[in-house]
Amino acid sequence: MMSKSFKDEIDPLMKQIENIAKANKIPFFASFMLSDESDNEEITPENVKYKNYMFSPHLAGISLPKNDYIAEYIKITNGFVAQPVRMRVDETDIEKD
Repeated sequence: MMSKSFKDEIDPLMKQIENIAKANKIPFFASFMLSDESDNEEITPENVKYKNYMFSPHLAGISLPKNDYIAEYIKITNGFVAQPVRMRVDETDIEKD
């Protein structure tokens, strides 16, 4: 259940943004953390809920061979855990005393 303030104020704005983005082929991803209860309910781990909006590069007709961060955001919303990029360290890069 969406809070009344979210449903009445933010959701209509996001629908406008989504329409403008689609008309102009501008990919985006937006995520809101909400309480699963009323407007006055504090957000806790037990009642947290997310509302996501997206217009993907693929739907915009944009081909990104890498650096498609929107795809990475979607993976996280589906339960994947983000991990930092690991840099390879060669022993010639290590300073010796």
